[in-house]
Amino acid sequence: MTPDRAPRSSEESAAHDAARSRPPSYARGVRAGAVMFLILGVILLTLSAVVDMLSAPRSALLGAGIIAVSSAATALVAAQMYRVAPAATAPALAALYLLKVLVLGWFLLFLGAPPWLAPRVFAVTVLVCLVLALASFTVLTRGVTRQDAPEPAPHA
Repeated sequence: MTPDRAPRSSEESAAHDAARSRPPSYARGVRAGAVMFLILGVILLTLSAVVDMLSAPRSALLGAGIIAVSSAATALVAAQMYRVAPAATAPALAALYLLKVLVLGWFLLFLGAPPWLAPRVFAVTVLVCLVLALASFTVLTRGVTRQDAPEPAPHA
């Protein structure tokens, strides 16, 4: 007999079957989507910094880029940590939040707002993108919660 064909105990077999039948909570698609949003965010931020255009669309690009990069980073950290060490997911997300606050604070304190920034357009874009990102995370969280929920007990 080959090692991969060795007989298994019934407990190992049941655990293996359960692991194979249960889809991963954060599938490859979530990570791939987050990487795509990260790339999109970097492109939007680069366009807002390099391309000379009217202040309103430039401000919208900046706001959307910041939210895309921030949301993508959150999804990537959550997906990786949940896969590797589920108990460490919340502390990792808290550390990421602190890092985001420090980085954005550094930009605000040392670089300041660019002269072309249209504050209202920027603020509205950020709020709209945040609501869309939170709605997306809500759908994702509901899917993960449903997968991880224990099976309901049959009614007697």
